Amino acid sequence: MNDSTAPRPERLVLMNPGPVITDDRVRAALAGPDMCHREPEFSDLLTRVRHKTTLAAGGDGRHTSVVLTGSGTAAVEAAVSSAVPHGGGLLVIDNGHYGERFRHIADAHGIRAHRLELGWATPVDLDAVDRALAADPGLTHVGVVHHETSSGMLNDVAAVTRIAHAHGREVVVDAVSSIGAERISLAADGVDWLAGSANKCLEGAPGLGFVSAARTSFEALAGHPAAATTSTCTGTTPPRRRPRPPRSPRPSPASTPSTPPSTWPSQKAGRPATPATPPSPGGCATAWRRSAWRSCSRRSSGPPP
Repeated sequence: MNDSTAPRPERLVLMNPGPVITDDRVRAALAGPDMCHREPEFSDLLTRVRHKTTLAAGGDGRHTSVVLTGSGTAAVEAAVSSAVPHGGGLLVIDNGHYGERFRHIADAHGIRAHRLELGWATPVDLDAVDRALAADPGLTHVGVVHHETSSGMLNDVAAVTRIAHAHGREVVVDAVSSIGAERISLAADGVDWLAGSANKCLEGAPGLGFVSAARTSFEALAGHPAAATTSTCTGTTPPRRRPRPPRSPRPSPASTPSTPPSTWPSQKAGRPATPATPPSPGGCATAWRRSAWRSCSRRSSGPPP
């Protein structure tokens, strides 16, 4: 049987937390011609993607993003292992599976971690965070999950960041399952390091993570500054994982939110998110939020990453 007569596989509705169902526009972009990751075309594409991920993270001209070949967990690991200095420590806010993963990452890299274990779906005890930081000056960073997938808990990242900054500490946020759907902002919330993934609420293909932060923070850690400033790569990256936005049809106005992601209402902090309703044939349960990435492309402006 040749390809022309082979039956087309049935389109499945994925009920797992992620990766999400891939939009036809993304599929079409991934089916484009091959691209060499050493060519200017790819550098231009990577520059646009970095700019848009920074916008999705609520960054401004002071911020930028680094795109990584790996999962969302790889992005969190890259942020923790890079940001926490030798001899530093990490306060882990643990109220779910991915909060606990912060501790596993710290242990794997020999980073001293203090685990603030709250229990699954338990709101963050801000007083306990304050006491832990006051009691241990060696805890240079705080690790917190924005949306804890295991329980649906949405943690108050802005409040945690205010407390951490009052003690002169930095915050690493796992926003893998929230960016593009829930409000979070590098600029407005003062988040120091934000890790995200292409394949959840941004609805890209699996295989890419990213870390967003202030430019000055990246400059302080720069191991490959030329690659960062020219949007080139030190190794082989998968160009097909970075769809070409211009080749994807523009969404209709009806499919694009009228307000940017930074103004979307979020679930009340400290409470489990409302259970999703079954997906409709024409989309998914959160279809009204589907265009975070595409709305960013419409308002992209300002300097490149």
